[in-house]
Amino acid sequence: MSLRQIFSGTATGVVHQIIVIALQIALVPVVIRLAGAEANGAFTILMQLVGWGGITTLGLGVAAGREMAQSYGTASALSSFPNTLCTVRGMYWATNVCSALFVATAAFSVPFFIVLSDDLKTREALASQIRAAGSLYAVWIVLRTPWALFCDALRACMDVAAANIIAGISSILRLCLALGSVFCGMSVLGLALSTIAAELVAAWMSRRVFYKLHPEFADNPGVFDWRLIKALLKFGMTYLIVIVSGQLAANTGGILIGSFFGALAVSVAYTSQMPALMLGQLVWKLADSMGPFVNHNVAQKSSQTVSQSYVDGARWNLLFALPLAAGIVFYNHDVVRLWVGEKMFAGSGFTNAVAASAAIEVLVHFQAVYFVALGNVYLLGLLGITANIVRLAVCSIFGEALG
Repeated sequence: MSLRQIFSGTATGVVHQIIVIALQIALVPVVIRLAGAEANGAFTILMQLVGWGGITTLGLGVAAGREMAQSYGTASALSSFPNTLCTVRGMYWATNVCSALFVATAAFSVPFFIVLSDDLKTREALASQIRAAGSLYAVWIVLRTPWALFCDALRACMDVAAANIIAGISSILRLCLALGSVFCGMSVLGLALSTIAAELVAAWMSRRVFYKLHPEFADNPGVFDWRLIKALLKFGMTYLIVIVSGQLAANTGGILIGSFFGALAVSVAYTSQMPALMLGQLVWKLADSMGPFVNHNVAQKSSQTVSQSYVDGARWNLLFALPLAAGIVFYNHDVVRLWVGEKMFAGSGFTNAVAASAAIEVLVHFQAVYFVALGNVYLLGLLGITANIVRLAVCSIFGEALG
């Protein structure tokens, strides 16, 4: 992977993230005004449950991406690459059914442990919307299986820029559909349908672009390799601890806040931390673009190149992480107030915690690229789970005491 490819991947990733930020700026105030803050919070909870459903893949997505990236460009790539696609796709049929069952069950259970609204009529309407949206998304999880890996395949083949462009198009489509559905009064169900439609287009485009860029794989459907399953599961199950750690960090806060304070509080927390999350993920693109480069050099046993890239990457990520935290501390209040109003701001204490977390997550995300490439992820996951359990415990204690 050339330096040009790293920079093009980073640049398109940054552009995509800027598009996502712009879309959030446009969409969230409209959702809050037309559908209500409770609907925004309910949809946030639903998407976090969808995220938790992803653990049923047993880490196969990351394992397959690593396997494809390390095999691409080698003498055996013409056979090993399609075999990986075929094998993981076959396993995804089983894991995605489990994920769909989890999402559907969780969606039906939400009204029993989260107060969606103080108004009975609104509460019943939101409960119905969440159940319908969760059921539809569960069906989509199964139907998308044949195309699930092509975005990862593009990244593994170092076509990061193409993958980012497709993601940007998908995000724009999601905004247009979401705005239309909210204006039509579809609330949570409309937001879910817009997400499904955008993911469908992205999956179709990823497959089409992949085979256009790599026609050598078009006539080789691959064979289901039982020996490869063992290798993928070995790494995937090891990486599963990292996935659980990530879910605790990214997809638990809304559920926890909702169980204590209701869907309205989830919406307030969402809007208060969204600027930090968006900007933090913008910085993450640098590490994401380095991933294929690191994997290829690990496969080629170029330890000196890997070491130097780690030092350089750490400097660049730290250079961005510290100003990111400072900017959040000083400007988050004004940004949120101008964006969605004073009532949707969670307070300065919340902002300070989010700022510290954003800077730490930038560095953790960078470290994860090297742990994955080197196959040494157990310790990273164990530390992540421990830290996030402590974080959630502290949030529960202080949340109940201080609000």
